[in-house]
Amino acid sequence: MELAYIDMLIRNARAVYAATEGDDSLVMARDDYRVMANALVQLRERIAALEAERADLIKINNKWAGEWDAMREERNALKQDAERYRWLRDADHERIIFAAHYERSSAASSTVDAAIDAAREKP
Repeated sequence: MELAYIDMLIRNARAVYAATEGDDSLVMARDDYRVMANALVQLRERIAALEAERADLIKINNKWAGEWDAMREERNALKQDAERYRWLRDADHERIIFAAHYERSSAASSTVDAAIDAAREKP
């Protein structure tokens, strides 16, 4: 339900309530409009609170989605490392293992990873 529609209902109920002031024959109907206006105000406040909660949940979900993407990237990198390890373990590639053992810098590490990847692609 649109909030503008609820606002219009509140205005109309209040207008009818005000227009019937002083008419004792409409006391019951007049009170009904007052009650309806109050109920609509409460409904509007509840809708606003739920919309704020929804906005918060969307922010939380977007944060989790970003974290999920980061974890997926990390998982893929770890999977590649595991595949390289298995390839080295299952075959005799002493030259690459020797280079990996003695070159421990991050630059050397990526060089060793690239060498392993290139060697794995060769039949």
